[in-house]
Amino acid sequence: MSMCMKNEPRVLCIGNFDGVHKGHQALLRKANELSPHVIVLTFDPHPKIIFNPETAPFLITTNVRKHDLLRQYGAREVTSWIFSLDLAAVPASVFLQEVIIKQIKPDHIMVGADFRFGKNRDGDAVLIESMSKKGRYETHVVDAINDDRDMRYSSSRVREALSRGDINHATDILGHPFYIEEIVIEGDKRGREMGFPTANQARSPYMILPSYGVYASYAYVDGVRHKACTNIGIRPMFEVKKPLVETHILDFDGDLYGKNLRVEPVKKLRGEAKYDSLDALVKQISIDCKTARELLTS
Repeated sequence: MSMCMKNEPRVLCIGNFDGVHKGHQALLRKANELSPHVIVLTFDPHPKIIFNPETAPFLITTNVRKHDLLRQYGAREVTSWIFSLDLAAVPASVFLQEVIIKQIKPDHIMVGADFRFGKNRDGDAVLIESMSKKGRYETHVVDAINDDRDMRYSSSRVREALSRGDINHATDILGHPFYIEEIVIEGDKRGREMGFPTANQARSPYMILPSYGVYASYAYVDGVRHKACTNIGIRPMFEVKKPLVETHILDFDGDLYGKNLRVEPVKKLRGEAKYDSLDALVKQISIDCKTARELLTS
């Protein structure tokens, strides 16, 4: 680990950084060109949750995962500012003066061109620039980063790809695997009764899921990767009210209750379907597992 030198300039990046996609990574790289002392200021919970608590699940990364990724891609410090309606009512100039200038004391502030903050989202790069002399920092505005099809890297494009079940495209934009990491909870044991025991994961209410269906996936148990087949959805035959994430880990036998399980969908095999009989469902699950195994082996 590099020693923190006292004369290293402090570079502050501000934003939500959901997913920490390739656009975010480019911003962090630019920040690191200025100095290795990169500080990221982000908000938790996401402002969308505070303004619209009924919103559909949309978060790509948990706060813990986001912090890990930000550090992986070049942040030395990550600060989560607790977002609330009170904070949202603070004028941008006050937040800039009292929090950013007085508390963080950056030498450089780096933001995306579309960044907004403060009451009525009045704060932007122009405001940050206008207060730079008072705060004795330099302002750097980073334009949107585009992919080779000239489309902007964005969290909303990741969400769109996931909503289509297009894991490949989501991963392309993210630059790292999308995964579901939650505790394994007790289910109704229907999978076990059919000969395909599944690990059922608790779901955080705002975390996005790929479109409903069956996926070839990898499941990580105690850091060990296993081939798996994952069903995401409401199981049309049994009409479950809340969507479930149920993973049958191939060639694995063990108790996973209470364990943290990471499930990484790789490819969507099919959508959810209702079958005429339990036998037909069991036959299809068997085909799904065989397909998943072949796909993951190749």
